[in-house]
Amino acid sequence: MGDQSRQCYADATEFLKLFRASADDAVGEVICVLDADAANASAGPVRKEAYGRPDPQVASPMIGTSGPAFPELLV
Repeated sequence: MGDQSRQCYADATEFLKLFRASADDAVGEVICVLDADAANASAGPVRKEAYGRPDPQVASPMIGTSGPAFPELLV
């Protein structure tokens, strides 16, 4: 879960660069997961790492889903 979350943040960082923006410009994110318990266990450290601060100032609702776009995805 943590590795896929890190990849999502890396992909989002590249996407933001297209608009001359960065994680510092983000005000919200929506996290869709298959396993909320596993996501909660890894979300804190991964988010802190992605935003580079101990208290990310980004709204972050988590939504449980019954199936991802591709079967190998967890996030």
